[in-house]
Amino acid sequence: MGSNVWSVYIVQTARNSLYTGISPDVKARIATHNCGKGSRSLRGALPVELVYSCELGSRSLAQRAEHRLKKLSAANKRALVNSDPGAGQLIKQLGLESKAEEGAHLIVW
Repeated sequence: MGSNVWSVYIVQTARNSLYTGISPDVKARIATHNCGKGSRSLRGALPVELVYSCELGSRSLAQRAEHRLKKLSAANKRALVNSDPGAGQLIKQLGLESKAEEGAHLIVW
């Protein structure tokens, strides 16, 4: 299964839309999406391509980041992807500082 380090990720669909999710194993989750066994909302928009991933540590922090990211407009999500923030910067941008955990770091595929 994956590690206990949870990540938030953003994928771009074949329809050029963005989807945000969390996983302890982002590569495996992307493969699951692309097999049509992931999120139902993506099944008609496959394949997906990972455009951003950031390790945040706990599932709780990743879920809070996912929730905030899903509220952003597509333009703001694209700007975030283009700015490629590290974990600390992402946490600050999303207003999650008080709940952030030490040791979070960025991975971009």
